[in-house]
Amino acid sequence: MVFSIIMKFVMASVILLMLSVGMRTTVKQLLEVLRNTRLLAIGMTVNFIAAPALMYLCIHWLPINIDVQIAIILMAAAPIAPMAPVPFVEVAKGDVQYSAGLMIIAASLSVIMIPVILFIMLPSNEGGLNIDIVGIVRTILVVQLIPITAGVLLLHFKPDLSRKLNAFVPKAGQIGLLVSLVFLLVYQFRFMITIGIGGFLINLAVVLLCLGIGHAALSRDTGERRRALAVSTTVRNIPLAFLLANSNFSDSAVAPSTLVFATFSMIVAVIYGRIAARKEQD
Repeated sequence: MVFSIIMKFVMASVILLMLSVGMRTTVKQLLEVLRNTRLLAIGMTVNFIAAPALMYLCIHWLPINIDVQIAIILMAAAPIAPMAPVPFVEVAKGDVQYSAGLMIIAASLSVIMIPVILFIMLPSNEGGLNIDIVGIVRTILVVQLIPITAGVLLLHFKPDLSRKLNAFVPKAGQIGLLVSLVFLLVYQFRFMITIGIGGFLINLAVVLLCLGIGHAALSRDTGERRRALAVSTTVRNIPLAFLLANSNFSDSAVAPSTLVFATFSMIVAVIYGRIAARKEQD
């Protein structure tokens, strides 16, 4: 019950963040992102193929219990969090429009790609996982596609209202997400510690691996795009991962381990973004 209420606050905060991304993205900017097939192909390859493949190899090379393993697999299957563009790419002074474009395409492909990735990566004894396709589609529509589309249309047809809303909507979403995360950490703490120091270190190692893949993929591109892809690859789709964890592994440490991964990914993304942005300015 408590967890359900907290997750509703998470969803509401993410919706506000998506609305704010849309209200900062013109139709022209969005089309420019979608037309750049090279950048889109790199972003999708990194998030749906390269990162999941290396994450899969990593968890099989390292000593890891089954709950942590499944949690990382769920994160591997769910790329680019709805809140990746704002605030994380924004904090890194990265290309928010590029990140938003990647997120929109990833959200559209997730209905197909998430079941495929889970089928390939999940251990054989978990082969009976019940993938809630309807739940995934509902989450993608409500949390990502509808708010960002509404924001883009609002900016296009009501630019004055959009500017007024942008004065407080992003902050409201960021504060709501931060407060929700704190409550989740408190609520899940006694379960999180069951994964042990090794589980924490492995989650951190995989997060850093995602960051490295995203950064390296555009190492010769502009700093803004490189940081956008690195951050977008690091901050995985937490709401979808939680949906799968709680629908299928509610009596295990999978959901708490997913929260550990999510926490590390957000902390690492902020630290990387600030350092990388500062270096480029210097």
